Formats: sequence, C-alpha cells, structure tokens
Amino acid sequence: MNNFGILYTYELKKVCMRKIVWITMSILVLTAVYMGIADPLTTAYTYADGEERVQISGFEFLAMEKENAEALNGQAIDDALLEEVKDAYQGIHTVEYSSEDGTVMGTSLTLDYKDEEEEIRKARSQKREQYKEIYSYVKMVMGDYEAINTINEELLYQTRLGRVQDNWLEQKLTEEEKSYWTEKENTIDKPFVYGYAEGWKRILEEFLSLNIMLFLAIAICLSNIFSDEHLRKTDQLILCSRYGKKTLFFSKMAAGVTIGAVCSVLLLLPAIFSTLCVYGAGGYGVAVQVYLPICSWNLTMGQAALLMSLVYVAAGIFGSVLVMFLSEAMKNSVAVMGLMTGSVIATMLVSVPYRFRVISQIYELLPTVLLRVWQLWDDRLVSVFGVHFTNFQIAPIIYMTISAALIFYGNRIYKNYQIRGR
Repeated sequence: MNNFGILYTYELKKVCMRKIVWITMSILVLTAVYMGIADPLTTAYTYADGEERVQISGFEFLAMEKENAEALNGQAIDDALLEEVKDAYQGIHTVEYSSEDGTVMGTSLTLDYKDEEEEIRKARSQKREQYKEIYSYVKMVMGDYEAINTINEELLYQTRLGRVQDNWLEQKLTEEEKSYWTEKENTIDKPFVYGYAEGWKRILEEFLSLNIMLFLAIAICLSNIFSDEHLRKTDQLILCSRYGKKTLFFSKMAAGVTIGAVCSVLLLLPAIFSTLCVYGAGGYGVAVQVYLPICSWNLTMGQAALLMSLVYVAAGIFGSVLVMFLSEAMKNSVAVMGLMTGSVIATMLVSVPYRFRVISQIYELLPTVLLRVWQLWDDRLVSVFGVHFTNFQIAPIIYMTISAALIFYGNRIYKNYQIRGR
C-alpha cells in the first residue's frame, strides 16, 4: 500500500509540474470568474423614464433591477399580484412596423399614454419597472406580450400545465412516464412564490460553458499520462519493473481521477463565487418553476444548481478516466486531444430529434450534452427493475459504471502491451 501511495504522489507531481497545466488552468479559472461578471461589466443599458431615454452602466442597471425584484420577494404569483401588474402595464400592446414598400418587418412593444403630464408618465414607467419580473414571467408562460391585459391566476397555471403536457408529447413520453410526472406536478406548491434568484439562474446557465472548459482542461492535463511512456521508449522498461504492470497503472488512474475532480472544482467554485457576488446569493429556496416554468421537478433554484454541480464533478471524473484510457489505447497525446476537442465541438453542433427515442436519450446522457439548463425539463425516464430515474439521476451511475469498465479494460491493454510487443 505504501508503494501505491508513493507512486500516486509521484504521478500527481508529474502532472502538476507541467507548465501547460498551470497555464491552461490559470486561463480557464480566470475565464470562469469572468463569466460571472461579464454581463454588467461590458454592457450599458437604456431604459425609458417617461418619454426620456436614460443610459446607465451595467452595474447600475443590475442594482436597480435587483432592488425592484427583491421588493417582490415572498409574494405569491396569484390574482392579487397579477392585478397589480396588470394595472402597471395597462395599455401595453404590439404594433407592426413595415418597410417603405409596405412589407411587414416585424412587431414592437408599445404603450398607450393616456396621461399627458410628464410626471404621471414617469410614475407609470417606474411602476412598470417594479413589476417587470412578474410581467416577464407571465409573458414567458403565455408566450404573448399582451397576455397581461387578460391574465388571471387560473389561466396562468392552466396554461403552464398545458405547456408542460405539450413538452411531454414532444418528448414522446409513455403513459407510465406521464403518470410519474403528473404525481410530481401534484407535489409542487401553487401559486408559486416569487423570489429574486438571478444568481442561481445564471449559475445554471453557465454549466454549458463550464463543461466545455472542463473537458478541454482534462484533455490537456491528462492526454499524455500513458502516451509519454511510449513516446519516450520507457514503456518496456517500466512494464518489466516490480510495480510496473499493476500498481503503477492504478496509481496513474487514481492520480488522473484526482486531477479530473480537482479541475471540476477549480472551475466550478470561482464561477459560483463571482456570479453570486455580482447577482446575490438570495433565492436558494425559490421554486425552480419561477424561472424555468415547464420544469416538473419539485426543486428549488439552489437544489437545481447543487444537482448539476454533483453531475458536473461526476462528469469530470468520467472524463479523466476516458482520456487516460484513450491515452493508453491510442498511445498518442495529440490524437487524444484532437479526439476530445472534436467530440466537444460535435456535441455543440449536433442534436438528435426526440422521435428517435432511444438514440436521442442515450445521446443526451453524454456529459457535454446533459449539463445544459434546458435538460432540466427533459422528462424522459430510465427504468431499472421498475425504479424510475431521470437523466440527471442515472447519469452519475452510468458514468461511474463506464469508468470502472474502462479502467478494467485499460489495465488489460496496459499489461498485455509488453507481450504483444510494439
């Protein structure tokens, strides 16, 4: 066991002493921090104050938005609140705008100003800003800018449920799956209680970029962990040594898994910290449906972020095992990096339609596809001995099972290389 510990420590040092590892991780960690502050740092906003257009910095706009949103914290999205929003947005409607030849180019949102006094117009504008989050929620559920004029609590929640059920039809859910999610829907408290959770929403949206960064980091850090032995012609010598066939292999694998887990945490924590510092950590207990209306999980925003974080770390461990397996199987670090980079890019560009149920669901269990915010409303289930799992629940189990298989088969390739020869 002591020999394993010594070899494990040595392999860790080998990886960590490489300059490219430090350079890569430094750039990616800074990028993760930047993601949390980029929007208010780089953007200026213009908003209407009556008829006057006012331009302010991104941080000033964020502070104003946050203050208005937090004033609504704890209010149920019910008839009473909807009436207040309706009053604030009275007269809102869309108008078509056309080119000179009469061709309709699109629509824009406008308001009828019945009050001529500037002070009254400004007061109405400020009132709309106060209720903008609820108005945006109504628009998101109803899919119509003018829906606020006729909305009520019953219509809002019926429409949301209808969209959830449309999502089930689009995803080709079975009757058993529909029954499962109907039960889950019944456990969600309604009306939803609004809370400002922009920070947690942003974190959920950042997982797509974080996952791409993680797999690129792992490919760069670990692609040569086995291939270097073949490149430097030390493989046969190592395999002939006392601990070269078994202990060293598992020491390398353990070191690589550690690197994969550490990389995932090193990217995740700065992203979460910078995002919550800018947008605030409030709203952990807000129902996820307030920001993702057609999600049927009985989760809060914070729990959703925690769930994706756990799957993210599991994906990092799986990715590290996969890269090390490829490093031994292909015996070429450049080929491994090329394969991993190409795979990441391919999964960003390719999608599989829901009508190909089995292929589509397998494809969306891939780490670079699963860790996207819209996967939280993928309601297709995996049934194992009568027990139902969502994609997020089954994915870590699949990742660890495949990792164990890759380690086993990789060990066979590693030990048999000396027998086969070059």
